[in-house]
Amino acid sequence: LRLDPDFLPARNNLAVLLSATGRSSEAEKLLRETLDLARRQRARAAEAAAELPGVKQQRAETTDANRAGELDVRIAALEMRNREVRELEHLIGQLHFSLGMLAAENPRRLDEAEKELAAAAALLPLRPRVRYNWGLALNQLGRTAEAEEQLKQALAMVPDETDFLYALATFYAEHGRWRDALPYAEQLLRRRPDWPDASQLLQRIRRALRE
Repeated sequence: LRLDPDFLPARNNLAVLLSATGRSSEAEKLLRETLDLARRQRARAAEAAAELPGVKQQRAETTDANRAGELDVRIAALEMRNREVRELEHLIGQLHFSLGMLAAENPRRLDEAEKELAAAAALLPLRPRVRYNWGLALNQLGRTAEAEEQLKQALAMVPDETDFLYALATFYAEHGRWRDALPYAEQLLRRRPDWPDASQLLQRIRRALRE
């Protein structure tokens, strides 16, 4: 960072390290600064990349070999800017996720955590761990239908993930939906037969179904 304070991956890695060592306030401050910087870099890259369709059109229409060569170079540079936009969007999603996880540590900041995790999920739609944590936050806020959807989407991406199986089984049990909870608890115990929590959860669900 001393050599290049605008190098976003280094800033993000430092924030993760600060959080892991209990320096949450410093981590959050750095994450927010990095998010602002990433957004500005993305805006500049997107502005440049917006020229790409027009330059491609010029390339298709030109019959001058020298001009065609110049346009090919320009197209390559703009396509690189396009890739930069996608990379920055991915990083921005990671930053929102990190901010959401930090906020979720404080029960009074659940609304804020949910908003950050929702933003992360929009930018990282194929990251199941993002949807899982978003679902947990939604459930804590009482938004059960949305929570169920996100937890199920997370599990659909990684069908044997024990955290996701446990989350869905306990989610349904918490809301008295014992029959819905049962298959997830059974699958969880098959995956983790040595885990006492899995066995106890399944016993609790079966007992509730017999009553």
